[in-house]
Amino acid sequence: MNCLEARRILTATPETPDEAVRGHLQRCPACARHARAERDFERQLRAQLRAVMPPPELVPRILLQHGLRQERRQQRRQRYWQALAASVLLTLGLVSGMLMVNSPWSLEEVALAHVRNEPRALQAQNDIGLARINTLLAPYHLKLEQAIGRVEFAMPCYIRRYAGAHLVLAGEQGKVTVLLMPGEYVMARKTLREPDLQAVLIPVDGGSVAIIGSRQEPLGAVEARLRQALRHTA
Repeated sequence: MNCLEARRILTATPETPDEAVRGHLQRCPACARHARAERDFERQLRAQLRAVMPPPELVPRILLQHGLRQERRQQRRQRYWQALAASVLLTLGLVSGMLMVNSPWSLEEVALAHVRNEPRALQAQNDIGLARINTLLAPYHLKLEQAIGRVEFAMPCYIRRYAGAHLVLAGEQGKVTVLLMPGEYVMARKTLREPDLQAVLIPVDGGSVAIIGSRQEPLGAVEARLRQALRHTA
């Protein structure tokens, strides 16, 4: 058995490699390290999936709103003070969930802020297989019927009130973030362009999808692949 065959099997079944793979791992230190990394990732993904079921904690919500306030302070000062007041009420326990429901920012602005507040996601350099991505998407009744590119990061996340999935793809000019957002609906395709980033929101069955990249990134290619591959299974 060569390294390519061993790693293909490990990607599909990292926890229970067959006897031939185990023998190869004993002879190949590089593949042994790869196997440990696959098992660690699998355990991390399962832990994240278990953690995604309870309602979101208050702290990430407050941090997200803080990031949005900083970004829009000059243009939307009045909204800044409203959001700050709502955050204070939320921390005192006087408001439960209303901050995100009545957010003064659009969904595309929230998606952009989510990307800026998660820089670690853009630093990942994994190569996550389609089967593992679909394991992540299954609780949201979503499935990719074919690959959409090299996926380097895939974890559950919350956008406003709902749990969804945060993917990072290798794009033509840099990293491209894809936020799968069940429960967050848009009536039609939307775009947003800022000095450093651009975003495209598209409606899908059960919610919406945000695609975010640099101003130079051709997001239309990622959008086309997603429209062809993404299916709602409910």
